[in-house]
Amino acid sequence: MVKNTNKSLKLIKPIISKRIIAFLLNILVFGACSLALYFATLYGVFATGFNYIDNQNYINEVKKDNNLNLKEDLTYQEYEKVVTKFYYETYPDQIFNYYHEYDERISSLTHAYNVFVLNLPVEPTVEYYQTEYFKYQQLSDGSFDVNAKAIQISGSGKRYEANMQSLFYMSYSHLKDFVYKFDENFKKANDQNVLFERLSRTVAFIIPYIAFYIVIPLVSKNGSTLFEAKFNIGRVERKNGFRVKKFQTLIRYLVAFIIPFIGFYYFNLYSVILLTIAPLFLNILVMIINKNNYDLLDLICYTEGVDVSSLSNENQMILKELEGGDDGAADGKKKGKKKKKEPKPKKEKAPKPKKEPKPKKEKKPKEKDNTPPLPKKPVLLIIVMVASMCVLVMLGTNLTSYNNSISDAKSLYNVKSYSLAYQQ
Repeated sequence: MVKNTNKSLKLIKPIISKRIIAFLLNILVFGACSLALYFATLYGVFATGFNYIDNQNYINEVKKDNNLNLKEDLTYQEYEKVVTKFYYETYPDQIFNYYHEYDERISSLTHAYNVFVLNLPVEPTVEYYQTEYFKYQQLSDGSFDVNAKAIQISGSGKRYEANMQSLFYMSYSHLKDFVYKFDENFKKANDQNVLFERLSRTVAFIIPYIAFYIVIPLVSKNGSTLFEAKFNIGRVERKNGFRVKKFQTLIRYLVAFIIPFIGFYYFNLYSVILLTIAPLFLNILVMIINKNNYDLLDLICYTEGVDVSSLSNENQMILKELEGGDDGAADGKKKGKKKKKEPKPKKEKAPKPKKEPKPKKEKKPKEKDNTPPLPKKPVLLIIVMVASMCVLVMLGTNLTSYNNSISDAKSLYNVKSYSLAYQQ
Protein backbone atom coordinates (compact mmCIF):
# COMPACT_ATOMS: atom_id res chain seq x y z
CA MET A 1 0.00 0.00 0.00
CA VAL A 2 1.35 3.40 -0.98
CA LYS A 3 1.82 5.72 1.92
CA ASN A 4 -0.18 8.91 1.59
CA THR A 5 1.95 11.70 3.00
CA ASN A 6 1.60 15.41 2.84
CA LYS A 7 4.76 15.57 0.76
CA SER A 8 3.51 13.14 -1.87
CA LEU A 9 0.13 14.86 -2.08
CA LYS A 10 1.68 18.34 -2.04
CA LEU A 11 -0.85 19.68 0.46
CA ILE A 12 -0.64 23.42 1.06
CA LYS A 13 -1.35 24.95 4.43
CA PRO A 14 -3.97 27.72 4.51
CA ILE A 15 -2.93 31.33 4.95
CA ILE A 16 -2.87 32.18 8.65
CA SER A 17 -5.01 35.30 8.16
CA LYS A 18 -7.74 33.17 6.53
CA ARG A 19 -7.71 30.74 9.44
CA ILE A 20 -7.99 33.53 12.02
CA ILE A 21 -10.77 35.33 10.10
CA ALA A 22 -12.72 32.08 9.69
CA PHE A 23 -12.24 31.29 13.39
CA LEU A 24 -13.45 34.74 14.49
CA LEU A 25 -16.43 34.69 12.10
CA ASN A 26 -17.48 31.30 13.46
CA ILE A 27 -17.28 32.66 17.02
CA LEU A 28 -19.15 35.85 16.08
CA VAL A 29 -22.07 34.06 14.38
CA PHE A 30 -22.17 31.39 17.09
CA GLY A 31 -22.26 34.10 19.78
CA ALA A 32 -25.06 36.00 18.03
CA CYS A 33 -27.15 32.81 17.70
CA SER A 34 -26.49 31.92 21.37
CA LEU A 35 -27.51 35.38 22.55
CA ALA A 36 -30.71 35.31 20.51
CA LEU A 37 -31.56 31.80 21.72
CA TYR A 38 -30.85 32.78 25.34
CA PHE A 39 -33.42 35.58 25.33
CA ALA A 40 -35.86 33.47 23.32
CA THR A 41 -35.61 30.67 25.90
CA LEU A 42 -35.62 32.91 28.97
CA TYR A 43 -38.44 35.23 27.94
CA GLY A 44 -40.23 32.97 25.48
CA VAL A 45 -40.33 29.85 27.67
CA PHE A 46 -39.60 30.62 31.32
CA ALA A 47 -41.23 34.05 31.32
CA THR A 48 -44.49 32.79 29.80
CA GLY A 49 -44.78 29.16 30.87
CA PHE A 50 -43.16 29.61 34.27
CA ASN A 51 -43.03 32.39 36.88
CA TYR A 52 -39.75 34.11 35.93
CA ILE A 53 -41.35 37.54 35.49
CA ASP A 54 -43.35 37.28 38.74
CA ASN A 55 -40.22 36.24 40.61
CA GLN A 56 -38.23 39.11 39.15
CA ASN A 57 -40.96 41.61 40.02
CA TYR A 58 -41.00 40.35 43.62
CA ILE A 59 -37.20 40.52 43.88
CA ASN A 60 -37.18 44.11 42.54
CA GLU A 61 -39.99 45.09 44.90
CA VAL A 62 -38.15 43.76 47.96
CA LYS A 63 -34.96 45.53 46.91
CA LYS A 64 -36.86 48.76 46.39
CA ASP A 65 -38.64 48.52 49.77
CA ASN A 66 -35.30 48.02 51.54
CA ASN A 67 -33.34 50.56 49.41
CA LEU A 68 -30.93 47.87 48.20
CA ASN A 69 -30.23 49.53 44.85
CA LEU A 70 -28.19 52.51 46.07
CA LYS A 71 -25.06 53.51 44.17
CA GLU A 72 -21.56 53.25 45.60
CA ASP A 73 -20.74 57.00 45.60
CA LEU A 74 -23.26 58.30 48.15
CA THR A 75 -22.51 59.92 51.50
CA TYR A 76 -22.11 57.83 54.65
CA GLN A 77 -25.27 59.40 56.14
CA GLU A 78 -27.41 57.86 53.38
CA TYR A 79 -25.98 54.37 53.94
CA GLU A 80 -26.26 54.79 57.72
CA LYS A 81 -29.94 55.67 57.43
CA VAL A 82 -30.73 52.54 55.35
CA VAL A 83 -28.68 50.21 57.59
CA THR A 84 -30.22 51.58 60.81
CA LYS A 85 -33.75 51.20 59.48
CA PHE A 86 -32.99 47.66 58.29
CA TYR A 87 -31.62 46.64 61.71
CA TYR A 88 -34.18 48.32 63.96
CA GLU A 89 -37.39 48.23 61.86
CA THR A 90 -37.26 45.56 59.15
CA TYR A 91 -35.61 42.47 60.72
CA PRO A 92 -34.72 43.32 64.36
CA ASP A 93 -35.45 39.90 65.91
CA GLN A 94 -33.93 37.90 63.07
CA ILE A 95 -30.73 39.94 63.07
CA PHE A 96 -30.28 39.65 66.84
CA ASN A 97 -30.87 35.88 66.79
CA TYR A 98 -28.45 35.47 63.88
CA TYR A 99 -25.64 37.35 65.63
CA HIS A 100 -26.37 35.80 69.02
CA GLU A 101 -25.96 32.34 67.50
CA TYR A 102 -22.74 33.53 65.90
CA ASP A 103 -21.39 34.93 69.18
CA GLU A 104 -23.22 34.24 72.47
CA ARG A 105 -21.66 37.35 74.04
CA ILE A 106 -23.99 39.52 71.90
CA SER A 107 -26.63 40.58 74.44
CA SER A 108 -28.95 42.84 72.41
CA LEU A 109 -29.68 44.18 68.94
CA THR A 110 -27.90 47.46 69.76
CA HIS A 111 -24.87 45.49 70.96
CA ALA A 112 -24.85 43.67 67.60
CA TYR A 113 -25.13 47.02 65.78
CA ASN A 114 -22.22 48.47 67.76
CA VAL A 115 -20.02 45.47 67.01
CA PHE A 116 -20.89 44.48 63.43
CA VAL A 117 -21.78 47.87 61.97
CA LEU A 118 -19.71 50.36 63.98
CA ASN A 119 -16.85 47.86 64.47
CA LEU A 120 -16.50 48.34 68.22
CA PRO A 121 -15.16 45.49 70.42
CA VAL A 122 -17.58 42.88 71.79
CA GLU A 123 -16.23 43.28 75.32
CA PRO A 124 -14.87 46.82 75.78
CA THR A 125 -12.05 47.56 78.21
CA VAL A 126 -10.45 50.76 79.42
CA GLU A 127 -7.63 50.21 76.93
CA TYR A 128 -9.94 49.43 74.02
CA TYR A 129 -13.49 50.78 74.03
CA GLN A 130 -13.46 53.09 70.99
CA THR A 131 -12.29 53.57 67.44
CA GLU A 132 -11.35 56.75 65.65
CA TYR A 133 -15.02 57.32 64.81
CA PHE A 134 -17.19 55.75 67.56
CA LYS A 135 -16.98 54.95 71.28
CA TYR A 136 -19.06 53.14 73.88
CA GLN A 137 -20.94 55.16 76.48
CA GLN A 138 -19.11 54.99 79.81
CA LEU A 139 -21.12 54.64 83.02
CA SER A 140 -20.42 56.36 86.34
CA ASP A 141 -18.78 53.23 87.75
CA GLY A 142 -16.27 53.18 84.91
CA SER A 143 -17.89 50.28 82.98
CA PHE A 144 -19.22 50.57 79.44
CA ASP A 145 -22.81 50.17 78.32
CA VAL A 146 -22.70 47.82 75.34
CA ASN A 147 -26.51 47.92 75.00
CA ALA A 148 -26.61 51.70 74.42
CA LYS A 149 -25.91 53.04 70.95
CA ALA A 150 -22.32 54.17 70.61
CA ILE A 151 -21.41 57.86 70.43
CA GLN A 152 -20.00 59.21 67.18
CA ILE A 153 -16.70 61.05 67.51
CA SER A 154 -16.94 64.23 65.49
CA GLY A 155 -14.51 64.84 62.67
CA SER A 156 -14.15 66.46 59.28
CA GLY A 157 -12.16 66.32 56.09
CA LYS A 158 -12.00 64.00 53.09
CA ARG A 159 -10.30 61.18 54.97
CA TYR A 160 -12.93 61.20 57.71
CA GLU A 161 -15.79 61.21 55.17
CA ALA A 162 -14.19 58.48 53.05
CA ASN A 163 -13.58 56.13 56.00
CA MET A 164 -17.08 56.67 57.38
CA GLN A 165 -18.51 55.99 53.93
CA SER A 166 -16.46 52.77 53.69
CA LEU A 167 -17.62 51.72 57.17
CA PHE A 168 -21.34 52.01 56.48
CA TYR A 169 -21.18 50.85 52.86
CA MET A 170 -19.58 47.58 53.97
CA SER A 171 -22.59 46.88 56.21
CA TYR A 172 -24.99 48.09 53.53
CA SER A 173 -23.55 45.66 50.95
CA HIS A 174 -24.40 42.71 53.25
CA LEU A 175 -28.08 43.60 53.63
CA LYS A 176 -29.10 41.57 50.58
CA ASP A 177 -27.59 38.47 52.21
CA PHE A 178 -29.79 39.06 55.25
CA VAL A 179 -32.90 39.36 53.07
CA TYR A 180 -31.95 36.08 51.39
CA LYS A 181 -31.63 34.41 54.83
CA PHE A 182 -34.73 35.87 56.45
CA ASP A 183 -37.27 36.12 53.60
CA GLU A 184 -38.23 32.65 52.36
CA ASN A 185 -40.21 34.03 49.40
CA PHE A 186 -37.24 36.15 48.29
CA LYS A 187 -34.92 33.13 48.59
CA LYS A 188 -37.30 30.92 46.60
CA ALA A 189 -37.82 33.51 43.85
CA ASN A 190 -34.07 34.20 43.61
CA ASP A 191 -33.14 30.49 43.46
CA GLN A 192 -35.77 29.76 40.81
CA ASN A 193 -34.63 32.63 38.59
CA VAL A 194 -30.98 31.64 38.93
CA LEU A 195 -31.98 28.14 37.78
CA PHE A 196 -34.05 29.51 34.85
CA GLU A 197 -31.13 31.67 33.72
CA ARG A 198 -28.68 28.76 33.93
CA LEU A 199 -30.98 26.49 31.94
CA SER A 200 -31.43 29.24 29.34
CA ARG A 201 -27.66 29.65 29.03
CA THR A 202 -27.28 25.87 28.71
CA VAL A 203 -29.81 25.66 25.87
CA ALA A 204 -28.39 28.78 24.22
CA PHE A 205 -24.90 27.25 24.24
CA ILE A 206 -25.56 23.59 23.39
CA ILE A 207 -27.94 23.91 20.42
CA PRO A 208 -25.84 26.39 18.35
CA TYR A 209 -22.69 24.50 19.29
CA ILE A 210 -24.09 21.21 18.01
CA ALA A 211 -25.20 22.91 14.78
CA PHE A 212 -21.97 24.89 14.15
CA TYR A 213 -19.27 22.60 15.49
CA ILE A 214 -20.65 19.07 15.23
CA VAL A 215 -23.32 18.77 12.50
CA ILE A 216 -21.66 21.02 9.89
CA PRO A 217 -18.13 19.52 10.28
CA LEU A 218 -19.56 15.97 10.21
CA VAL A 219 -21.55 16.70 7.04
CA SER A 220 -18.56 18.40 5.42
CA LYS A 221 -16.25 15.85 3.81
CA ASN A 222 -13.21 17.87 4.92
CA GLY A 223 -14.29 18.35 8.54
CA SER A 224 -14.70 22.10 7.97
CA THR A 225 -16.84 24.48 9.96
CA LEU A 226 -19.17 26.94 8.20
CA PHE A 227 -16.64 29.70 7.53
CA GLU A 228 -13.70 27.32 7.11
CA ALA A 229 -15.60 25.84 4.17
CA LYS A 230 -16.12 29.37 2.77
CA PHE A 231 -12.36 29.94 2.88
CA ASN A 232 -11.55 26.45 1.46
CA ILE A 233 -9.96 25.28 4.72
CA GLY A 234 -10.14 21.55 5.42
CA ARG A 235 -8.57 19.25 7.93
CA VAL A 236 -6.42 16.12 7.52
CA GLU A 237 -4.59 13.68 9.76
CA ARG A 238 -1.17 15.04 10.55
CA LYS A 239 0.56 11.64 10.32
CA ASN A 240 -0.47 10.50 6.85
CA GLY A 241 -2.50 13.28 5.21
CA PHE A 242 -5.80 11.34 5.06
CA ARG A 243 -8.99 13.28 5.52
CA VAL A 244 -10.06 13.34 9.16
CA LYS A 245 -12.44 10.59 10.11
CA LYS A 246 -15.88 11.34 11.53
CA PHE A 247 -14.98 10.18 15.02
CA GLN A 248 -11.89 12.44 15.01
CA THR A 249 -14.05 15.42 14.09
CA LEU A 250 -16.50 14.51 16.84
CA ILE A 251 -13.75 14.16 19.47
CA ARG A 252 -12.15 17.43 18.34
CA TYR A 253 -15.22 19.53 19.02
CA LEU A 254 -16.38 17.62 22.09
CA VAL A 255 -13.03 18.49 23.69
CA ALA A 256 -13.60 22.14 22.79
CA PHE A 257 -17.13 22.00 24.24
CA ILE A 258 -16.35 21.18 27.88
CA ILE A 259 -14.38 24.22 29.04
CA PRO A 260 -16.46 27.13 27.63
CA PHE A 261 -19.68 25.36 28.66
CA ILE A 262 -18.59 25.50 32.32
CA GLY A 263 -17.93 29.22 31.89
CA PHE A 264 -21.37 29.80 30.37
CA TYR A 265 -23.18 27.72 32.99
CA TYR A 266 -21.79 29.47 36.07
CA PHE A 267 -21.40 32.82 34.28
CA ASN A 268 -19.45 35.09 36.54
CA LEU A 269 -16.60 37.44 35.72
CA TYR A 270 -13.84 34.93 36.44
CA SER A 271 -15.43 31.94 34.70
CA VAL A 272 -16.15 33.96 31.54
CA ILE A 273 -12.62 35.39 31.39
CA LEU A 274 -10.78 32.17 32.28
CA LEU A 275 -12.92 29.60 30.47
CA THR A 276 -14.36 31.49 27.50
CA ILE A 277 -12.40 34.58 26.50
CA ALA A 278 -8.89 33.41 27.47
CA PRO A 279 -9.05 30.13 25.42
CA LEU A 280 -10.15 32.11 22.32
CA PHE A 281 -7.17 34.45 22.49
CA LEU A 282 -4.87 31.56 23.40
CA ASN A 283 -6.05 29.66 20.31
CA ILE A 284 -5.28 32.64 18.05
CA LEU A 285 -1.90 33.10 19.73
CA VAL A 286 -1.01 29.43 19.18
CA MET A 287 -1.90 29.71 15.46
CA ILE A 288 0.29 32.80 15.08
CA ILE A 289 3.30 31.48 17.01
CA ASN A 290 3.25 27.92 15.61
CA LYS A 291 5.15 27.68 12.33
CA ASN A 292 2.74 24.99 11.05
CA ASN A 293 -0.35 27.11 11.85
CA TYR A 294 -1.72 24.44 14.21
CA ASP A 295 -4.45 25.58 16.56
CA LEU A 296 -4.98 24.15 20.05
CA LEU A 297 -7.33 21.42 18.85
CA ASP A 298 -4.90 20.44 16.07
CA LEU A 299 -2.22 19.91 18.71
CA ILE A 300 -4.57 17.88 20.89
CA CYS A 301 -6.22 15.76 18.17
CA TYR A 302 -3.13 15.33 15.97
CA THR A 303 -4.65 17.00 12.89
CA GLU A 304 -3.72 19.95 10.69
CA GLY A 305 -5.45 22.46 8.46
CA VAL A 306 -4.97 22.41 4.67
CA ASP A 307 -6.05 24.56 1.76
CA VAL A 308 -8.68 22.37 0.06
CA SER A 309 -8.46 24.35 -3.17
CA SER A 310 -4.81 23.25 -3.48
CA LEU A 311 -5.82 19.61 -4.02
CA SER A 312 -5.37 18.92 -7.74
CA ASN A 313 -7.47 16.37 -9.63
CA GLU A 314 -4.52 14.01 -9.56
CA ASN A 315 -4.22 14.31 -5.77
CA GLN A 316 -7.96 13.81 -5.33
CA MET A 317 -7.74 10.62 -7.43
CA ILE A 318 -4.90 9.38 -5.21
CA LEU A 319 -7.04 10.04 -2.14
CA LYS A 320 -9.98 8.20 -3.65
CA GLU A 321 -7.81 5.21 -4.52
CA LEU A 322 -6.23 5.10 -1.07
CA GLU A 323 -9.40 5.76 0.89
CA GLY A 324 -11.78 3.81 -1.33
CA GLY A 325 -9.67 1.01 -2.79
CA ASP A 326 -11.95 -1.61 -1.30
CA ASP A 327 -14.87 -0.24 -3.28
CA GLY A 328 -12.99 -0.80 -6.56
CA ALA A 329 -12.21 -4.40 -5.68
CA ALA A 330 -15.85 -5.00 -4.86
CA ASP A 331 -16.91 -3.60 -8.24
CA GLY A 332 -14.46 -5.93 -10.01
CA LYS A 333 -16.01 -8.96 -8.32
CA LYS A 334 -19.49 -7.89 -9.37
CA LYS A 335 -18.38 -7.58 -13.02
CA GLY A 336 -16.87 -11.05 -12.90
CA LYS A 337 -20.12 -12.49 -11.69
CA LYS A 338 -22.04 -10.82 -14.50
CA LYS A 339 -19.79 -12.46 -17.15
CA LYS A 340 -20.61 -15.92 -15.83
CA LYS A 341 -24.30 -15.32 -16.40
CA GLU A 342 -23.88 -14.94 -20.25
CA PRO A 343 -25.62 -17.81 -22.18
CA LYS A 344 -23.25 -20.53 -23.47
CA PRO A 345 -23.67 -22.37 -26.82
CA LYS A 346 -25.26 -25.81 -26.48
CA LYS A 347 -22.94 -28.80 -26.93
CA GLU A 348 -23.67 -32.44 -27.58
CA LYS A 349 -24.01 -34.44 -24.47
CA ALA A 350 -21.03 -36.52 -23.63
CA PRO A 351 -20.60 -39.03 -20.86
CA LYS A 352 -19.96 -37.17 -17.71
CA PRO A 353 -16.53 -37.84 -16.29
CA LYS A 354 -16.27 -38.40 -12.63
CA LYS A 355 -15.80 -35.19 -10.81
CA GLU A 356 -12.49 -34.86 -9.12
CA PRO A 357 -12.61 -33.39 -5.63
CA LYS A 358 -12.14 -29.66 -5.82
CA PRO A 359 -9.05 -28.35 -4.12
CA LYS A 360 -9.88 -26.41 -1.02
CA LYS A 361 -9.60 -22.70 -1.48
CA GLU A 362 -6.99 -21.15 0.64
CA LYS A 363 -8.41 -18.55 2.96
CA LYS A 364 -7.08 -15.14 2.25
CA PRO A 365 -5.29 -13.72 5.24
CA LYS A 366 -7.27 -10.95 6.86
CA GLU A 367 -5.94 -7.53 6.15
CA LYS A 368 -4.38 -5.95 9.16
CA ASP A 369 -6.08 -2.89 10.60
CA ASN A 370 -3.56 -0.16 9.92
CA THR A 371 -5.57 2.47 11.77
CA PRO A 372 -3.09 4.20 14.05
CA PRO A 373 -3.78 3.83 17.78
CA LEU A 374 -4.98 6.81 19.75
CA PRO A 375 -1.86 8.90 20.32
CA LYS A 376 -0.79 9.33 23.92
CA LYS A 377 0.42 12.93 23.72
CA PRO A 378 -2.92 14.48 22.65
CA VAL A 379 -4.75 12.50 25.35
CA LEU A 380 -2.30 13.79 27.96
CA LEU A 381 -2.69 17.32 26.59
CA ILE A 382 -6.48 17.06 26.95
CA ILE A 383 -6.18 15.88 30.56
CA VAL A 384 -3.64 18.59 31.41
CA MET A 385 -5.72 21.33 29.75
CA VAL A 386 -8.96 20.37 31.51
CA ALA A 387 -7.17 20.00 34.85
CA SER A 388 -5.45 23.38 34.37
CA MET A 389 -8.75 25.12 33.65
CA CYS A 390 -10.36 23.58 36.74
CA VAL A 391 -7.41 24.74 38.85
CA LEU A 392 -7.70 28.24 37.37
CA VAL A 393 -11.40 28.42 38.24
CA MET A 394 -10.71 27.29 41.81
CA LEU A 395 -7.86 29.78 42.14
CA GLY A 396 -10.02 32.58 40.74
CA THR A 397 -12.81 31.81 43.20
CA ASN A 398 -10.45 31.60 46.17
CA LEU A 399 -8.62 34.76 45.15
CA THR A 400 -11.92 36.61 44.88
CA SER A 401 -12.96 35.69 48.42
CA TYR A 402 -9.42 36.39 49.65
CA ASN A 403 -9.38 39.84 48.02
CA ASN A 404 -12.78 40.61 49.53
CA SER A 405 -11.50 39.62 52.97
CA ILE A 406 -8.39 41.77 52.50
CA SER A 407 -10.54 44.71 51.41
CA ASP A 408 -12.82 44.33 54.45
CA ALA A 409 -9.80 44.01 56.73
CA LYS A 410 -8.30 47.22 55.33
CA SER A 411 -11.55 49.07 55.90
CA LEU A 412 -11.68 47.82 59.47
CA TYR A 413 -8.03 48.73 60.02
CA ASN A 414 -8.67 52.26 58.72
CA VAL A 415 -11.37 52.77 61.34
CA LYS A 416 -9.05 51.29 64.01
CA SER A 417 -11.13 48.15 64.59
CA TYR A 418 -8.02 46.02 64.90
CA SER A 419 -9.51 42.86 66.38
CA LEU A 420 -12.15 42.52 63.67
CA ALA A 421 -9.55 43.36 61.02
CA TYR A 422 -7.40 40.53 62.34
CA GLN A 423 -10.36 38.13 62.18
CA GLN A 424 -10.95 39.00 58.53
